[in-house]
Amino acid sequence: MGEATVSAAVAASDPSWADVVSAVGAAVAAVAAVATVMIAVVAARYARGQVQGVRDQLEEARTLRREQAQPYVVIYAVPNPVDPQASDIVVKNFGTTGASDVTVSSSPPLMRADWEGDAEEVALPTAMPFLAPGQEWRTFWDLATQRELLGLPDRYNLTVTYTDSLGTTHTTRAVLDWDVFRQRVWITEKTLHNAATSLDSIDRTLKAATRSDRVQQVAVYDGAERDRQRADARRQREELVPQLRHEPAASTGTEDGQP
Repeated sequence: MGEATVSAAVAASDPSWADVVSAVGAAVAAVAAVATVMIAVVAARYARGQVQGVRDQLEEARTLRREQAQPYVVIYAVPNPVDPQASDIVVKNFGTTGASDVTVSSSPPLMRADWEGDAEEVALPTAMPFLAPGQEWRTFWDLATQRELLGLPDRYNLTVTYTDSLGTTHTTRAVLDWDVFRQRVWITEKTLHNAATSLDSIDRTLKAATRSDRVQQVAVYDGAERDRQRADARRQREELVPQLRHEPAASTGTEDGQP
């Protein structure tokens, strides 16, 4: 009886193949569950990254569209198209939509030489209601020959402030330096403006000559008579010179008392 009891206890303590297979299956299932969870976590992170990437792309596209659809107002200086020695100040909207409430400020105040040889401040727009796309505001800045005589400052810091269609305020800054224009070299070209200037000068001269409060004297000459007078005067000079030198006059082909 004792040996039978021990054998039964040993047989009961050894697992059967069914138990082994069941245990291995449970372990495999547990590993598979863990792997599934890990894959799900990785997939969730990847999906979240993809969603964030899409959101970033959408935000960039939205920002780009917003920038492309907003005004872009700048201020700059260019040579005058009529006189290369003169320079103009230009405020222009390079954007695709209109700009409202455009204001311009300068530090120090933008200066130029006036027509009397003194210095004066350039009047910049302080309240421009609207500037359409491609529209510009232009004014004369200065003339090189006049500016050099006054010794005005060269460098100016300017700020342009404006509002877009959504009510957002934008600011553009620029630096204008007259020294850039001082170094320029150009070739003068005669254009229709030069012809118009000459005609204007002729017109002023004719108007001055035909004023009612002036007496005009007009000399009229006969060509043939004028030539005869010049020939007589030349012959008289030729006859007078020998007399002044106490020399006999040149023979004229006739003598006194002879034909």
